[in-house]
Parts: sequence; structure tokens; C-alpha cells
Amino acid sequence: MTGQINVADKFTQNVEITWGLVLLQLIIGVSAVAGGWTFAAYPDGAALGMDVTLLEQSPFASYLIPGLILLVINGFGQLAGAVTTLTKNRHAGEVAIALGLFLIAWIVLQVWWIGLSSWLQPLCLSFGILEVTLGVLIRMPRLHGSGSTQYEGEWYVT
Repeated sequence: MTGQINVADKFTQNVEITWGLVLLQLIIGVSAVAGGWTFAAYPDGAALGMDVTLLEQSPFASYLIPGLILLVINGFGQLAGAVTTLTKNRHAGEVAIALGLFLIAWIVLQVWWIGLSSWLQPLCLSFGILEVTLGVLIRMPRLHGSGSTQYEGEWYVT
């Protein structure tokens, strides 16, 4: 049919966006699993050179709960997001947007509670913004024909 592009074709057309998002989600996910696991296993933070006194202005007495959140949402969640994107799931854009927004909120709250204490905070904030942007690009309505804004299929980036 004229004007219709299936999911696989849209992936081919948008390989840079798709693989960029997968790579970003893998980097965030693997890093968060490592950090989250370490914080959960050593909630005093010493294994990562952190001190619990940093948490005095936060609702946490140790790094256990933040470590579990880091492990589950930013770690396993991002890895699941990478699989969602890689398998061309029609909700990959929304998943990326949600995960990116969570990462942004995570960093904003972290800086609010413990201050700007690492170069990783602005880097992760940038990763969150980039992930939201890539998620939006994947979901952007595709223009069909002369002036039409109709979309068809699951992937909307041209």
C-alpha cells in the first residue's frame, strides 16, 4: 500500500536513532546494575568511596534503598528498555521517555539531597535528556504525502 511503512522498514530508515537509543540504554543499565548491586550489598557506601553522612539531608539512613532503586529501575529497567527497543516493540518510545524522565528525576533529587558531588551526576542528567529526546523522535508522527499528518504503523521517525 502506498504511504504505509511497516515496523522493520522504519527501523531500517532510523538505524542511527534506534541503535543510539539501544546503546544508551545498555550503558545506563549496565552501569546502574553495577552501582545498585554494590550499594545494596554494601549499604554503608564504603565500597564505592561514599559515606552515609552524604545522606543526612535525604530520607535514607543508608544506601540500601537508593541502591535497590538504582538496581531495579535504572539498571534492570534500562536493560529491559534496550530489549524493547531492539525487538521493535511499539511501546519502545514511551518506555524510553519514561525511563529518561525517571533518570532525570533521580538525578535532580540526588543533587537536591546530597549536592553536586560527582561528574557522573551531570553526565547521567544528560543521558536522561538524550533518552527522552530519542524516545520522542521514535514516537514522532510521520508525515505522509502532501501536508498529511496521518501516521501508520508503530514507528514514526522518518
